[in-house]
Amino acid sequence: MFTSDMLAQIESAFEVALKERTPQLLQFVKEPPDSPESRELSWAEQTYARIYSEFTSSGKRLADSLGSSDQRLKTQFAQIDALSARFKKTLPDELFVNNFYVHPIRLEMLANFFRSQTDIYQWIPGSPYERYSYARFTAILEKLEQLILRFGTFRYRYLAPLAVKWMQGQSLKELIAGKLEYEHSQDRTFDTARGVKSVNDSIRDLFENIEKELRYTYVKYMKVYTDVLHAVLIERKMSDEAEKLLPIRLFLEYGAASQTLINLMATGQSRTSALLFKSAHRMRDDLTPSECQGYLDRVNIDRTDLPAICKAEIRRLRRTKA
Repeated sequence: MFTSDMLAQIESAFEVALKERTPQLLQFVKEPPDSPESRELSWAEQTYARIYSEFTSSGKRLADSLGSSDQRLKTQFAQIDALSARFKKTLPDELFVNNFYVHPIRLEMLANFFRSQTDIYQWIPGSPYERYSYARFTAILEKLEQLILRFGTFRYRYLAPLAVKWMQGQSLKELIAGKLEYEHSQDRTFDTARGVKSVNDSIRDLFENIEKELRYTYVKYMKVYTDVLHAVLIERKMSDEAEKLLPIRLFLEYGAASQTLINLMATGQSRTSALLFKSAHRMRDDLTPSECQGYLDRVNIDRTDLPAICKAEIRRLRRTKA
């Protein structure tokens, strides 16, 4: 049992950054790093983005809002306020609030890029099933690299096709085969002694590519991309195009661009199980959550060739004892 002496006051990472790392934060505001994913300064990126969304964009001052008896701290807060006030925003306030993990200047840079395009349609993400989806998503990920991420690599050339295949709902077996084919095309040799280990490493790498890059980094920054694009489309009086923007972030998160697959996974099914279940029952791509649940509740799984683990998932997720 915990006693009051055993409990310490819990402060958020935001409060700790403000009170204990203020000089470094101030330096970040003066000279933000090229990439928001800087390992050393990711905390400062998120802290300042939150400061801007919660204080500056609403006309408040950090120095007035956070009580402190430390004069040096107040002076540093005032400097952050002054630097923030120089920043001229053009995007709606809610966009900064909804993307409070990215420095506001990066959002404005992306907006200015969209505004400079005579043909903005080429930057509207299409369906992963479209004929030229590889080329379109490669261009989009390249632009994110140039304007926002700035990793200084060409990994988007590999990740864009992988993202498309992932969103199309390709199975892990298909994705692994594609990964091995890609690596062989890069003249990577697998001798007899190292062959199995190399294949296992490639499979492990693929899982990291999906989880750490597609489902984390690019889910986050495709949200930034589509939010800013939506705002610029509204500016251009292209409200229909803005409202029809596809939820690419959601497609990347679930590994599917089918409403039915996403709704099956939302019931609790794994991606693999949802893919097999949908294929086995030839389900339409536009089923609602209730329709997907209905399938799970009433289908006779004993008469299907689904793997035992998939059948166990379905039994667990049923709302009836059909």
